[in-house]
Amino acid sequence: MGGCGVLTLCCRRGDEKRGFKRGKMAASHEASCSLLVDLDRQAPTEKELKELIEKGSTTDRISAVRDMIALTLSGESQTKLIMSVIKYIQPAGTNATSSAQNDPLVHVLKKTVLYFWEVCEKTDAQGNLLPELILVVDALRRDLSHPNEFIRGATLRFLARLRETEILEPLAPTVLDCLVHRQVVVRRNAILALTNIYKRVPDAVPDSHEIIEQLLLQEVDVTAKRNAFLMLFHCVPDRAVEYLRNAMETSDLAKGGDVFQQAIVELLKQLMQTNPHQKSQYIKVIFTLLQSKSEAVLFQCAATLLALSSSPTAIRASATTLVNLLNSNCDTNVKLVVVSKLEEVKKHFPETLVELTMEMLRCLTSTDSEIQKKVLGLSIDLVTAKNVEEVVLFLKKELVESSSAGGKTETEYRHLLIKFLHHATMKHRFVAPAILPILMDFAAARESKPATETISFVREIAHRQPELREDVITKLAFAFESIQNNWVFVTVLWIFGAHSSTYEQIVNVMGTVSRALEPFPLWLPEVEAEAGGAGATAGGGATVSVDGTYIMAVVPEQKQEPAASTSFRSLITGGDFFIASAVSTMLVKLVVTGFKLPIKQSQKESLRTEADKIISELENLGINKGIEYDAHERLRVNKRLLAVPQGKLAQTFVEQSLQSLSNMLDEDDAINNESGKEGDEEKMYVSVDQPLVFTQLMQKMGSDIAVDFVDADVAVKSDAIKSKQKAVKNVVQLTGFSDPIYMEAVVEVHQFDILLDLLLINKTKETLQNVVLELDALGGLKLCERPQVHTLAPGEEKKLRASVKVSSSEAGVVFGNLVYDSGPTDQTVIVLNEIHMDVIDYIHPASCSSSSFKQMWQDFEWENKIVVITEIKDLGEYLDHVRKLTNMRCQAHSAAPSSGSDFLSANLLAKSSFGEPVVANVSISKTSNGIEGYLRIRSRTQGIALALGEKVNMKQSKA
Repeated sequence: MGGCGVLTLCCRRGDEKRGFKRGKMAASHEASCSLLVDLDRQAPTEKELKELIEKGSTTDRISAVRDMIALTLSGESQTKLIMSVIKYIQPAGTNATSSAQNDPLVHVLKKTVLYFWEVCEKTDAQGNLLPELILVVDALRRDLSHPNEFIRGATLRFLARLRETEILEPLAPTVLDCLVHRQVVVRRNAILALTNIYKRVPDAVPDSHEIIEQLLLQEVDVTAKRNAFLMLFHCVPDRAVEYLRNAMETSDLAKGGDVFQQAIVELLKQLMQTNPHQKSQYIKVIFTLLQSKSEAVLFQCAATLLALSSSPTAIRASATTLVNLLNSNCDTNVKLVVVSKLEEVKKHFPETLVELTMEMLRCLTSTDSEIQKKVLGLSIDLVTAKNVEEVVLFLKKELVESSSAGGKTETEYRHLLIKFLHHATMKHRFVAPAILPILMDFAAARESKPATETISFVREIAHRQPELREDVITKLAFAFESIQNNWVFVTVLWIFGAHSSTYEQIVNVMGTVSRALEPFPLWLPEVEAEAGGAGATAGGGATVSVDGTYIMAVVPEQKQEPAASTSFRSLITGGDFFIASAVSTMLVKLVVTGFKLPIKQSQKESLRTEADKIISELENLGINKGIEYDAHERLRVNKRLLAVPQGKLAQTFVEQSLQSLSNMLDEDDAINNESGKEGDEEKMYVSVDQPLVFTQLMQKMGSDIAVDFVDADVAVKSDAIKSKQKAVKNVVQLTGFSDPIYMEAVVEVHQFDILLDLLLINKTKETLQNVVLELDALGGLKLCERPQVHTLAPGEEKKLRASVKVSSSEAGVVFGNLVYDSGPTDQTVIVLNEIHMDVIDYIHPASCSSSSFKQMWQDFEWENKIVVITEIKDLGEYLDHVRKLTNMRCQAHSAAPSSGSDFLSANLLAKSSFGEPVVANVSISKTSNGIEGYLRIRSRTQGIALALGEKVNMKQSKA
């Protein structure tokens, strides 16, 4: 424990009149303590304590002093017992034998007494030192010369926290003598005590800085050296800077310990802010410390360079240091901190990290999925034409190695790698041929996410790179029967139908699909067990012999082995008629394409006959298995299109299919570009009152390292103005103007907590005592503070702060009462207005690929279906209104309906501060009665879906 040692603050709410009306002394104790501890027994009386001090054993005396500390901190003055402590306890272990001096109980007693001297009242009502404490000076001087180093160190530590100059000044010479003690613990605390004395009584040690400077050159202990440097900096900053210059020339800084080096870095930050014109010299020191072997020092140096310099040399050195830390450290938490710092570098200096992309990707060998996700997300925009081949080669090796390992973590890692390769290949398409062969293995994977991401990747390659279509179709046809995912089947069938352009490809694709569906027919009527009459048996039947008699031929029962069927056939015969309709659509496209080719008419007819045969089989299967209406209608329409493959309708059918994919890919690109622009706009935003800095007019520093001037005061002022403007909008009135106490709150919503800045004003002409603010919360909120007791003078204003922990993205309510004493036995209760926390404060717009959206829509089990009731007449206007209400982003770049369209369907996506995605679908149509339709919101948890739905229901009708 830091300040009080044994106990911190002992107080009961029932003892408020005794414990909280003690003036400045209590306020100072409360300011230095952070824990409220109650006595677990009846407090001893003054007489009992005195008897224990004078006649008790060492153990009894320790217990008595601890009780005195507790009582002092709870408001009970113990000044009457000071003389007893000085007479009977303070001399303990000083004039005794050597064995008594080294007694552990004596050491505990001496340390406990020092805690008592620290917390007891040492001044009278006029602020003068109590006369009794003059006697303590001599006792402390003897302890400073004690042969036991523990007692010396504890006494010096006490002097480092003492404020009374009358006690400190006479002890200065003895403290100086302790600077050359043989034990390190004594020297460390002696330097701290000397620092405290110099701050409060500079004349007591006029040449202390020279002594400390000499000590810096001779000291070998790292912590003592750190303490000495801190004192030199606070006392004579110029001498500290001069010491750094000399140490840098002699390479002593790089050899120093990590504790000493961290202190240097922290002090350099302060020097750069107070004396920015000397930044170049200070940054040279930081560059020297980059040779340190301590990872903590390296991180601090890199962070300092990022904060205080924008020169290319400094940024490159900082980024290189951070990347090396990322690869060398094994702690996951450290890696997360380093990655977050690298994200800041990327935001402001992305060109610097491009050179280090491969070094960052080597961190993917870590088994932590969060690290892998963050590193890939950090590197995805750093791939350029210069390093893309090297990056792709490395990720291909990682992909192959991850495929040999199992588990959910490796599956997620493969999905991230494929997604990264997808983005890199579409940005630099010349590497697609090198990636394509390995993708086919993952298209047939069992895992849904890697398989769907892979096939979407392949579809985009085939669409945007026509020269690779033949290779894509050939490889997909070869791997078709090994595919196991239904969504992958649908996408592969679409690729077959859209991009098969030659007769050989069409025949190959039709043959592949036909073989995957064999054996025909797809529907076999079940043979009833009792067919053939009562005399029929499973094992044989009646046979007529040569002489005309009947004999029973015993035939061994043969179990019919089921024909080997592919995954594709099993899905269709199992009732997945969406795939069946996709097969029929593919066949129509193939036949339409075949009729355009310059081939024989017999070949064209053979294609149509084969397609008609397969569609008929699928239709017959559907009729007998209960096909859905939509799928059945699609089969019938496709069968009619086969009759006229050269008609305008069939031609439009094929052309519009390709155009739809082009539109979807263009929309995805537009959404990604829009997200990037929003980030740029946010980065370029500056305050209107920020001054312009002309670097050409600034004074030349004569340094090789160019350092930009950063005005920290202006930044702080700008942030303060923004926070004040935001605070005015978030003021909530908690009581009325006619109440005895007026109270309002400023609500500040952060990522994981809510801060309430509370203002209380006593509007009466009386002093209100025992004022207690009692707050509670509901709906994923939890209050972090306990109620405290306050006293309000007439007209007094008091500012309080309460913190509310947010555990989920749900709408929460903070409510409570304000209680104060209105008489000897009466209390007045003021009920406060409720503070409603809006779920929109935790929701942020997000975007994703269409496949990811479909996967989330399928996985999320909580749905809130809302009927559209609005006065808005325009479909696009209603969609914009819903987007503003829910703070969600439309996944289509242009969701406005085309001219003359009376129907609109749009997908929306957002993420909470906790990373929880929430998806929504708006399906509306324009009728004579206005807009009708539904808004469906889905999420992984129930609360966020209900909260967003409630907000839409309340305000959807307002334009």
